[in-house]
Order: sequence, then C-alpha cells, then structure tokens
Amino acid sequence: MEKYLKKGSMLLVIILLVMAFGALVQYQEAYAKSKTIERVAYNEVMKYKNTVYCASPAGIYKVKLRNGKMKKKTCLTKEAYEPYAMRKKGKCIYYIDGSNGTQCTFARVGIKTHKVKYLADGASDFAYAIKGKKIYYSADDYDGVTYKHRVMKLNGKNKKKTSVKVKLKYKESNVKGYAVINKYKGSYVVGYLKTPKGKFKLGKAPVDEY
Repeated sequence: MEKYLKKGSMLLVIILLVMAFGALVQYQEAYAKSKTIERVAYNEVMKYKNTVYCASPAGIYKVKLRNGKMKKKTCLTKEAYEPYAMRKKGKCIYYIDGSNGTQCTFARVGIKTHKVKYLADGASDFAYAIKGKKIYYSADDYDGVTYKHRVMKLNGKNKKKTSVKVKLKYKESNVKGYAVINKYKGSYVVGYLKTPKGKFKLGKAPVDEY
C-alpha cells in the first residue's frame, strides 16, 4: 500500500512540475510579445580605441586618430541629411537620416564599402534596437501617437510585424571630451570634430540642405 502511495505522490509531483513549467513558458512568451527593448544611440560621436565615427551636416565620417590628433578622415555617407542616432554593429554603422520633422529614413552604411542601404522609411522618427541578428524598430506614423512596430534581419530583409516596442535614449557621445561642432560660414555649415587635443574640420554642407 505504501509503495502505491509513494508512486502516486511522485506522479503528482511530476504533474505539478510539468504544469508549473508550462505556465512559466506561457508567461515568458506573453512577456516577450509585449516587452519593450531599450537602447542608447549616439547623435554625434562614437569612439572605439583610435577610431572615431562622427555624424556631421556633411554626413558620417570615420576619423583615425594618432595621439589625439586627426591622422586620416573618410566620409562614409556623402548623401545624408543630418544623420543621428548612430550604433555600430559588425562592419556597419546604423543611423537615422533626416531629422527635419517630416520624414526620416532608417539606414546603415558599410564602414569599408561606404555602401548605404536604406532599411525603412515613411516615418517622422524611428527608434531601433539591434538584438543578436535581428533589428526591432518602432516608427512614428507622423502623429506622435501611432507607432508601427517591426522586426527584420540586419540587412533589412524578412520584415515582419511585432508587438515588441523600442525605446531609444539619445546621447551626444560615448566618450567625454569629444563632440561635433557646427559653424555657419556664408551659405554653408561646416562640421568640426572637437577632441581634448584640438578641433579638426570634417566637411561642409549647404545651409538650405541642413
């Protein structure tokens, strides 16, 4: 009799454990579907060792430093309207292009190839988060209230709807002492990289395009 009672108790414990596990899985799935991902993006400067990526009126620049001074500069995006919200992932810089309050484009540029690929457009602003091999983004549908939420691959393919929301926090730089300064000279605005050891010219753009 005791033998059967023990077997029954063990079976009951197993059933309860299975039920608890199932409930946990359902909770995690529900949480994943409704969760919000928070990320930080940089509007002006991202510094990694001796390489600095700068968002200026003339586009996104890659600057090589030596002893804090500019050794070499390369413009990665020749056609960009006030790029901001930069993030580096692998061999690409992801960013938002066009903070003019009307229409923005979510894009990426190859650090070595300089090839720009537009990932999403048709919104007054974007918030995006790179997680593993996927990008989640929320697009403002021009009214500041309605948002479209999507998930896609890093190359912009296989775009799908998702209930995951993205909240983006903005910082000017990921390191102290580095910033982009814009100065107006006639019909142009000129961007400079400011470092603790000096100020270095990046490029210029017509004022009417900035």
